[in-house]
This record gives sequence, C-alpha cells and structure tokens, in this order.
Amino acid sequence: MGKYTEILLLNPDNGLPVIDVHEYRGVLPEEQTLNYADVAKYHRDLADKKVSNDQLNDMLDNLLRQPIMESAYRRNGIAPSQVDDFIAQVKKLPEFDRKSIIDLNFRSYGNAALSEKGYDDGDNDWKLTISGEKEWDNLGKELIDYPSLKHLSFKMKQSAENTAPEVKPIEKEGFGKKIKRWFEKRKIDTKGMKNVAAGLAAAVILTPAAMKLMKLTAKEDFAKIAKNEQKTAQSQTQDMSKVYDMNKNVRS
Repeated sequence: MGKYTEILLLNPDNGLPVIDVHEYRGVLPEEQTLNYADVAKYHRDLADKKVSNDQLNDMLDNLLRQPIMESAYRRNGIAPSQVDDFIAQVKKLPEFDRKSIIDLNFRSYGNAALSEKGYDDGDNDWKLTISGEKEWDNLGKELIDYPSLKHLSFKMKQSAENTAPEVKPIEKEGFGKKIKRWFEKRKIDTKGMKNVAAGLAAAVILTPAAMKLMKLTAKEDFAKIAKNEQKTAQSQTQDMSKVYDMNKNVRS
C-alpha cells in the first residue's frame, strides 16, 4: 500500500516531521508536536493517577489531532468533515477505554522508536525518540490498526444512513508551495527561502525525495527569474532609447 506518511521535511529545531496531510489540511496541523517521550509521559501520569478527566481528554485530543493520524483516518474511512465528531465520540467513552487508547499510543510510538522495553522502562523511556522517515512511517502504519479506531469508524458509517463517507481524492499541490507555506508559518525571510531552494543552506533537513523535488523546482524558478530579468533589461533599453530620441528632438 506504499508509504503511510508523506514527510516534507524534518524540523531542525526538534527533529519532528512536517507531514503532508493532503485533504485533511485545515483539520489536522502539518507539524507533528509529539514524540515518544511525550506520549511516555502521558502513560506515566495515567499510571500515577496524576490526571483529571479533563486532562485525560486533552491528551486524547492532542494525540488524535497529530498529523501522523492522517493516513489512519483515510484508511479507516473517516472523512475530514468527520474528524471532529470522531474525537468527540472518543471523549465520551468510559474512562477505562480512553486510558486504553493512551496505552495503544504509548505502545505504537514506542514500537516506532524501535523500543522493546515496553511498560517496564521506568524513568529511562524518555530517552527514546522517533527519528527519520522510516520510523515515522512505521508509526503511521501502527496507528492505522487501532481497534478502537476501527470500531468507532464502523459505528459512524452505520449512523450515516448506510452512506459511505465522502473522502475527496488527495489534493495535488506543488512541492514548492508546500515548502513555501511552511517557511511562511515559521516567519523565515525570503533570503532564507532562496538559499534553501538553491540548495546552498541546511536550514531544513530535507528527505531525499524532497531534495530531488526541491532541485527540480529551483531549476524552474531560476529559469523564470532569468526570463523576467531579460524582459526587464529589454524594457529598460527601450525606455532609454525613447529618452534619447526625446532629447534629440528637443536639441534640434
């Protein structure tokens, strides 16, 4: 079935991925904010009974709105318009079931971090991290198989008058636009963007596929720039010719 997570780049500040969420754009953010250490802390706090009912729901909301969930929602038939309702239904589950979902996340994030230490790792589990395309893709695959995700998505399909949810085809967007939008969100100036486009600066950690696309995009951009500069030069030459002719007429 191919890759489960389409990573645009890895954030150099924290190593977390920026994910293309396709038709879920506007519903899910594109920047991942949780790594295994964060989910491990959720699990420890639950085990120590340090969370209230509201805090438990906040954990679930944060986990289920991560961009890594994009492929899980699509492959379980949960359309973008249904994500909010799905999360609301999860929050209505009994406390035991909601805690079980946290445990499933803890296990899945741990597996993606190549951990075999499981629940007995104690205070050292925060040292484990998910890093690189392969591990994030493994997490995307893990999350697709949530039993609770499958069960709730099935119930939602039945309650929709036996009508299959409308999941729009993946929107195609130029790679350059995706990267530009990420830079704009992080308020990186135009000079920084051009340096990356030209492959001259390591402002971001691009994946191999992304680097290839970036180079292709850069070639096209430079060709356009050269063409525009040529037009500008021609226009300036024509304007100077007009000024010379006007001066000549005045002198005569």
